[in-house]
Amino acid sequence: MPLFASGQLKPIIDSRYPFDRIADAHIAMGANANTGKILIDISSAGD
Repeated sequence: MPLFASGQLKPIIDSRYPFDRIADAHIAMGANANTGKILIDISSAGD
């Protein structure tokens, strides 16, 4: 965590999915279609 907190470690973000499309994110991950991290946006989950 210290490297991330200091900005020395920068994750590569491949794509972002809203929570209601989590199945699509899982399919993309299973297909090895990503070149970085797949993010799930939970900010609107449960609305």
